[in-house]
Amino acid sequence: MQDGHASDREVRQLTVDGPIVPAKLEQARSSAVAACDAADGLTDGIIDDPRTCHFSAKANICGSQTAPATNCLTAAEAAAIDLIWDGPRNAQHNKIWFGLDRGAAFSDVTFFLSDVVTHWDTMIGTPTGERFR
Repeated sequence: MQDGHASDREVRQLTVDGPIVPAKLEQARSSAVAACDAADGLTDGIIDDPRTCHFSAKANICGSQTAPATNCLTAAEAAAIDLIWDGPRNAQHNKIWFGLDRGAAFSDVTFFLSDVVTHWDTMIGTPTGERFR
């Protein structure tokens, strides 16, 4: 992590002391789709407008009533996934980039997040030329 920014891989490793297994990530994605899919009036496996989906991975914490039978999450894993969905923020907690849409596959953006978002402050900076902090 650099200057308060983290890629999805870094969030998963720093928050939970290791990567979240792909099956758990897929279950979180599937749970978000199940929770938000029908909002557009059509249950088709697609979240029509992910900006309107406010599903939290905390619903998948092992032992909770809403947790899936398999691939439930620890509290730390759920928090890491929610951070990935929220998107990176600077030290003042202002959003500096968009998060991963709920319903999108986590594997689709790993390269992008790792390469671009982690180094956002050094590539862009602030209007005054200072680095984000």
